[in-house]
Amino acid sequence: SVSIAELSDSLEMPWIEVWLGVLFGGFQLEQRGEFYEAPIWVKRSGDQAMTLRQDGS
Repeated sequence: SVSIAELSDSLEMPWIEVWLGVLFGGFQLEQRGEFYEAPIWVKRSGDQAMTLRQDGS
């Protein structure tokens, strides 16, 4: 799993651009558990799942 902050750092992109890419890039989002405490799972058809955590950083 990777936090959105880690993902944006590794891509050297602002987190909002990464988030918009996830939303509009053909990914499926799946919420598990409590809304503010659980990670958001991001899946793309035929690919492995990755997770984005809302950690406030």
